[in-house]
Amino acid sequence: MPSTALSPSHALLHRIPALWRASELGAPQGPVFSTGFAALDAVLPGGGWPAGQLTELLQPEAGWREWRLLAPALAPLSQQGTVLLVGPPWVPYLPALAAQGLRVSALRWVQAQTPAERLWVAEQALRCRDLAALLVWLPEGPASQASSLRRLHLAAQAGAQPQPPGLWALRPWRVQAQSSPAPLRIGLSAGAEDGLSLNVFKRRGQALSQALWLAAARPPALRPRPTWPPVPSVPSVPSGPSMHPVGIPVLAPEATDPSAFRVGGRAARAVSDRGAHVVDRPAARTLS
Repeated sequence: MPSTALSPSHALLHRIPALWRASELGAPQGPVFSTGFAALDAVLPGGGWPAGQLTELLQPEAGWREWRLLAPALAPLSQQGTVLLVGPPWVPYLPALAAQGLRVSALRWVQAQTPAERLWVAEQALRCRDLAALLVWLPEGPASQASSLRRLHLAAQAGAQPQPPGLWALRPWRVQAQSSPAPLRIGLSAGAEDGLSLNVFKRRGQALSQALWLAAARPPALRPRPTWPPVPSVPSVPSGPSMHPVGIPVLAPEATDPSAFRVGGRAARAVSDRGAHVVDRPAARTLS
């Protein structure tokens, strides 16, 4: 009768979950939540985004692809607590986010200029019990190197939230060669047929040999409502970390009353710069 005893290597793997075979997909170090894409869940440890840990997204141009990738996961998280956006390069386009299931009243936007300010804001926010997800955009710079990212990763692990939050750092593609403490590192670029192309640079397990294509559809088009009067522009915002109202673009007649879109407790206002909105930027427009 064959023996059922574990080999020394298998016994070690069972005793220390942080270890895994290089030829296999590693076990997650904590809870995970679905990405909303079955093909992506299948190649990630535990079957989803890691909660309470840092995930890095690298892309050639920030501002819109990340929303198409993250919106399916952010939608349920926005029902649980606050979704904080630190230093986004474009004004979030609320109707498109709402059309993808996000609860826009849960969104908070902090406008911080330098990488050091953004990292400081992110670290402080990770102490808030109501935080469900945090996205921080970090341009290349000395403050966004491995040591600063490690502090952010540790702050996420030490969070006091009932459910560990999702944490994503959005960085330029050119920092790919730099070391990173993030257990999951993904390159995001435009794919064929208006989809997304993902390169999994780092994960707990065997390296992914080829790019993963996702059919991440753009949000549905929002038709203009010509009967609305023009809305004046928002005054300029002073520099430094501050909460900032996002813009209300024109909505379809059947859409929700725009006064319901609020961020930071204030009614959102239109922004005068055309093309400043995000998610479906080529189709986005503001009141004029």
